[in-house]
Amino acid sequence: VPVDPGVMMGAALACVEVAVLAALAVCLSAWAPPALALPALVLLFFAGHLVGSLRWLEGPAQILRVWIPDLGLFRIGDALGAKSAVPWSYVLWACAYGALYASGALWVARAGLSRREIA
Repeated sequence: VPVDPGVMMGAALACVEVAVLAALAVCLSAWAPPALALPALVLLFFAGHLVGSLRWLEGPAQILRVWIPDLGLFRIGDALGAKSAVPWSYVLWACAYGALYASGALWVARAGLSRREIA
């Protein structure tokens, strides 16, 4: 059965989005108690899907665009639904962004976990 390349692109980007969210979950749980980590992750999920529309921010508020992951990059369903071509270069760029963001979050989590005493 032939598989549509758009479906493969969407699946790859969905996997990267899950990896970014998992890395953020580990990072938050390393630094915060569970009662705070889960609501913070849900907030980051929603904010991450909205951060792409914050391009109008200027000055110190631009820092939000750096610290909140742009999860909207991983959503290509609208383009696929409109039968628009999504280049593989976009998918590779978005995957690289996700890998770097997840690596950074895991590095911060490692710093937090090294301070804890695990029995």
